[in-house]
Amino acid sequence: MSSNSKSGLDQCVEAFDRLKAGQPRVIEHIGIAKSKITAGIVSVEAGFDRGYLKKARSAHAPLISMIEAFLLAAMTLAGFKFAVPGIRLRKQPLS
Repeated sequence: MSSNSKSGLDQCVEAFDRLKAGQPRVIEHIGIAKSKITAGIVSVEAGFDRGYLKKARSAHAPLISMIEAFLLAAMTLAGFKFAVPGIRLRKQPLS
């Protein structure tokens, strides 16, 4: 199946998988830290503009939730502590 016959959401899922595996196709994403992977980055990696994935689109909600969970885990592993979970971040070594 060519990428032209896949839905935009399917292309975004594949892009997210590539980013998680450290195998992006977009040059600017090569070497990107896992803690920097956002819905906007996934959208661009899939060939869309940064705002393609939207929380308001019910079909996009599961993928956005997976991206946010992945981002939270990556940031935690990178040493971020959360003053208020999901809202304020400050980088400190984990103790």
